[in-house]
Parts: sequence; C-alpha cells; structure tokens
Amino acid sequence: MDYEPGDPIPQGYALATRPSRALGLAGLLTLGTPYLFSLTVATITLLSGEQDGRTAPLLIPVAGPFIAIETLGAERAGAFWLAADGVMQTLGVLLLAAAFAHEDVYLKRQGHASRETALDVALRPEVQLGFGGGSVRWQF
Repeated sequence: MDYEPGDPIPQGYALATRPSRALGLAGLLTLGTPYLFSLTVATITLLSGEQDGRTAPLLIPVAGPFIAIETLGAERAGAFWLAADGVMQTLGVLLLAAAFAHEDVYLKRQGHASRETALDVALRPEVQLGFGGGSVRWQF
C-alpha cells in the first residue's frame, strides 16, 4: 500500500522500504534498449563471419561500445553512435544504482501472512482434507 509521509499508519500495517520502482524501470530500459541493439549487431556480424570478430566487444555491456570504436576503426558518425550507445548504457547502470540508493517507503501488511501475489495463489491452491470430505480453494 502506498504511503505519504505524515499519513496515519493503519492498524495491521508497518512502514517498509524497497528500491525505487520508477528509477529501476528507467534504468532497465535505458541500459537494456541500447545493449539489445549492440547485442543484435554483434551477433549478426559474428554469425555471418563479417568483420572478423571486430564487433565482438559489443557483446560486453557498457564498456563494449567504447572498445568497439577502436576495434572497428570507427570515425565520425560511427564513433558518435557507438559512443552514444556506451553513454546510454552507462546512464542505465547509474539509474539502476540510484534505484537501490533511493528507497520507496510503503505500508506492508503485518501479522499472520503478508499479502500474496496472484502468482503465489495460483501456484499454491488451498487444500483441506478431513475424515468425511475435503475442499479445494483456488483464487485467481
């Protein structure tokens, strides 16, 4: 449950923290999108036998594009796009680090069991067996 500082804490709940979801998602997208592009280019050129492995550094996240500028002998536009790729991946890593440094405060249910996710419930139906019968409860 979301929590705004100064709001009263309902009975049965306590304050808890988690990494910032917004920063984490931004970091994953900022790192993942350019890295996926680099990975695709490197894989295609390596499998086709072109470039004699000079694109292999693109398989390395963050540092790979900067290394590839040298291995490919990139100039002007090529060097610019490889550098931009490396800078975006670096920014993504920094955003992920910021997500863990800046925690979100939320209300967590206390007591017998914390709130279960839909996947938890789907994977664990409640089964009760007795002497004269039984029941199955499965929420989804």
